[in-house]
Amino acid sequence: MRRFLPSSLLFVSTAIAAVAADVTLFEREGPFGWVIVTESNGLRTLQFERGGARQTVVKPGDPAHLELPYAPVALTGLSLCEAPRRVLIVGLGGGTLPMFIRHYYPEAVIDGVDINPDVVDVARRFLGFREDARMRGIVADGRKFIEETREPYDIIFLDAFGADSVPPPLSTVEFLRAVRKALKPSGVAVGNIWSREYNRLYDSMVRTYQEAFDDLYLLEVRGVGNRILL
Repeated sequence: MRRFLPSSLLFVSTAIAAVAADVTLFEREGPFGWVIVTESNGLRTLQFERGGARQTVVKPGDPAHLELPYAPVALTGLSLCEAPRRVLIVGLGGGTLPMFIRHYYPEAVIDGVDINPDVVDVARRFLGFREDARMRGIVADGRKFIEETREPYDIIFLDAFGADSVPPPLSTVEFLRAVRKALKPSGVAVGNIWSREYNRLYDSMVRTYQEAFDDLYLLEVRGVGNRILL
């Protein structure tokens, strides 16, 4: 006689299988908090706390894969550059943005800056970030790096997050004016922030961008809480 499991038990068994497939590759608490890398269903995920926001999701071996919805929206900033020869990403994460840009703009010079050495380490070891003569991962304070840069960039991506928000030093008008100064006259700044529903400082952050730049475009990312500022 054939026996059938109740649908509720099937759901529970499926959920258990999904949890079992989530393998931890790296977990460490450092001076800037937790860095956690897990793998599930062929994807690797970077988080800064268990159950927290996914900072990066990569598909090993496929640098053009964009899993998180905000990434392709942020990369539309490239359409405002005639030829992005020098690119800066503040907030390296797992290296999704620089690896994508390297794939399509092989001649560009790309700098990925992150204040957390553990993040740069796991990007290299677990998340497919591959440095070369024109692309490098730099452990540095993003604000200080921008303030001290001498050769301007065509496009600067501001994608630095802590566990739940943009670090305050990277949200001030003084910092954004330094970003503007670090850009070529025709350059573009791309900011990634949480929307009003998740960010009580959303309106003030938008006003700060308006103070620092002549033109500002806000792009909604459907289905998630990110807002992209160009």
